[in-house]
Amino acid sequence: MPVKLLAFDPGKTTGWFLLEEPHCPVAAGELPLELDRIVAVLDRYQPDEVVVEAFRLYPWRSKEQSWSDFPAVRVIGAVQLWCVQHRVFCLEQSASCKRVVPVELLRRTGASRMTRGLPHARDAARHALYRATQRWPEAIWEVLEWRESPAQKKLSRSAGAI
Repeated sequence: MPVKLLAFDPGKTTGWFLLEEPHCPVAAGELPLELDRIVAVLDRYQPDEVVVEAFRLYPWRSKEQSWSDFPAVRVIGAVQLWCVQHRVFCLEQSASCKRVVPVELLRRTGASRMTRGLPHARDAARHALYRATQRWPEAIWEVLEWRESPAQKKLSRSAGAI
């Protein structure tokens, strides 16, 4: 049975992305700050592992966060509580992890297409794929190593121009 990895990009709008090992996108979406709907996603998909972007209040952003009710922190708390109650491993990842995932990996796994127009879901996909590179590195790098021959590239470029 494949491992289900559910990733969250928490905030006022929370993006989520479900990946089955090692690189098969299953579902993605964005939700408003309604914790019951976030828990409903967890209940529906019953992940084996959860990844959530960590929240850090950096000094240079503290002024703009004044008087905030910190929606990201509320989402993280709900996700972590669900994970504890269901005995599911939950990993917090730094926001900087998103920058490490190449656009090419998003494209080749189909995550790019699935999250088109959903920027928060796209960020959750990046978190899921970053975790996948740690969990299943060989499978992920196989996806990236596949390359078109020069003739195939030329053909696909000319086909796109039609």
